[in-house]
Amino acid sequence: FGLRAETASALRMKNITTDVPPYTVADGFQLFDNFIQDGSQLTEWQVKDYSGRVLWVEVTLETILLNGNNMIMSVLRDISPRKQAEEESLYLQNYLKDVIDSMPSVIIGVDADVKVTRWNKKAEESTNLEANKVRGKSLNEVVPQLKNDIDKVNQAIKNLEVLRVHIECNGDKTLGEYID
Repeated sequence: FGLRAETASALRMKNITTDVPPYTVADGFQLFDNFIQDGSQLTEWQVKDYSGRVLWVEVTLETILLNGNNMIMSVLRDISPRKQAEEESLYLQNYLKDVIDSMPSVIIGVDADVKVTRWNKKAEESTNLEANKVRGKSLNEVVPQLKNDIDKVNQAIKNLEVLRVHIECNGDKTLGEYID
């Protein structure tokens, strides 16, 4: 927070809370109540520094013995850069999903175990299978028409290549896949 010890010791929760749910003073006291009931706490919290700038912090609460007295030690670590990176990553993931979903071809992503990781809108339309129902399942299981091409799929995974396969699925003549 960039404060001197005497200033920091005078801080109260109302001085650092953003007061935006779920990071209000009342929420902060609930965190302390949970700590008292359950023991040590580790959580992420949104605060403001002395200048009013909003930060993300990791809050650790522990009970310590200091000069014969039980005390609560609170450690705040600035995790703002990590939270910003997570936000940017989520934005890019959503952007990529939107791009893949807008493609006129079937695009299927699989992992090293040939389990489905991506399934675009065209794949849903062509197979009548929803993405959330096929994610994590074997490619063979969800697109049995590719059983003769699994060796090619494995080779494409090994070489980190994109593989295009042409088959017919529900009247759609092209089924391609995008290999993660």
